[in-house]
Amino acid sequence: MRRKRRQSNLGFRLMSLEFRIRDGFRPPIRILQEMGVRSGMTVLDFGCGPGSFSMAASRLVGSEGLVYAFDNHPLALETVRRDMNKKGFKNILPLSGEDLVNVPNESIDMALLYDVVHDLSDLRPVLTDLQRVLKPNGALSIRDHHLKEGPLVSRITSGGFFRFTASTRGMSRFVKA
Repeated sequence: MRRKRRQSNLGFRLMSLEFRIRDGFRPPIRILQEMGVRSGMTVLDFGCGPGSFSMAASRLVGSEGLVYAFDNHPLALETVRRDMNKKGFKNILPLSGEDLVNVPNESIDMALLYDVVHDLSDLRPVLTDLQRVLKPNGALSIRDHHLKEGPLVSRITSGGFFRFTASTRGMSRFVKA
């Protein structure tokens, strides 16, 4: 993942606290249900942070599904590993840095990019990677409270990899073009 700058450990811990509070008001599992995550799917949580969406996706996809929890911050992956072990989740695979190359082509049903697009210095290589790993009918689910819908849609669709399909409750959905 190519971030503008790497977040400090303190910044990561504060963000994690903020996300726990946020998740109390709008639980990740409900958001993922609304976006269509279901049993047997393979989900990529791109920029997973402390993993609240990875954990929720794990529950929804069940034992027949798989969740890739991808982040470049060591504390993010440490938190995901700790929580998945504590909860007994066996269907989450934490990935760091450039490990996205290890995700098989056309293997992902849905990629989640939640509060991460604004922080990417160069979106094009990320969209290229996502285009490669998404199945032909795969989708991107994006939410970024730092960006308004118009500029977000423009950033995602400008390279011709994805087309915008819908927006609901601040969540935007895209499919492969």
